[in-house]
Amino acid sequence: MQIYDYLLSIAAVKRFQGSYGATLVAQGAFSVYDTAMVRQSGGWKDVLGEDIVLTYTLLSGGGLSTYESGAVGYTHVPETLNALYNQRKRWAIGMMEGLSEVPPWKQSGKYPRHFVLVNLSVIYLDVAFLLGMIPALVLALFGYYYLAGILTLLSLAVSALLFFTMYKYQKNLKIPFRNSLFGFVCFLLFFQAIQSAAAVHGYLIHLFHRRGEWK
Repeated sequence: MQIYDYLLSIAAVKRFQGSYGATLVAQGAFSVYDTAMVRQSGGWKDVLGEDIVLTYTLLSGGGLSTYESGAVGYTHVPETLNALYNQRKRWAIGMMEGLSEVPPWKQSGKYPRHFVLVNLSVIYLDVAFLLGMIPALVLALFGYYYLAGILTLLSLAVSALLFFTMYKYQKNLKIPFRNSLFGFVCFLLFFQAIQSAAAVHGYLIHLFHRRGEWK
């Protein structure tokens, strides 16, 4: 599932943001920084989302953050469902830390400001998917179409088209990756539910000022 999340979601978002010099997260696992700017910004903070907070800070200081589609780097990824859940929970906490440290109105450029504002909408989308979309689909399976209907099917068709175009783009880069029909089906059916549940959990941890754990 994670392969398709990186190929079809994360990489596409980063390419789009990077085309405006405002990639919101320069991952600590595989990024190149301007040393002088990092020192000027105070470096990495002791938080779960240290790379997110640093990127937000660099952007607020007038820096640029781009994404190179052809660069390849391999890192350790979660190997269990529990580890994946905890990773996405940490990422959600990190996003909240970034928004708390540098809110949208403190971003100096219009593109970073816009993308950070869009990040705020992600909170609503995760909650809406968890509390709206999932119950709607469950009810629809039992013949109750109160929340899911023709627009739901249309949105799924549009999503499939977007995934296809992003997949073709990645194939054209000629970067080898492992295909799995089972993994792709699981990604389509279950991944967003896992992502949204973990993210909402992370938002609540940050909201109630509890300290997240790196595990």
